Amino acid sequence: MAKEQDQLIKRVELKVSVNCCDGCRSKVLKALNLKGVLRTEVHPTAGRVAVVGDVDAGRLVNRLAKVGKIAEQKLKVLMYTIEKSN
Repeated sequence: MAKEQDQLIKRVELKVSVNCCDGCRSKVLKALNLKGVLRTEVHPTAGRVAVVGDVDAGRLVNRLAKVGKIAEQKLKVLMYTIEKSN
């Protein structure tokens, strides 16, 4: 029996301005709707977005740049693996 590859889950926090209007918030959520993203949390008053999933932080920053949002990676808070069962 071959064991499937484990999935690496990360929580990445990005500093991005999302407090101007609801349109900006929805634009950010739509841009971060990528394969591997499990959950996106927008904190408009703090000016940050947290993304949970198996995704690269650089990819998130590039996607936000495409929709006109300047983002910088704050930190990766936690990482853990999920074992896939057969």
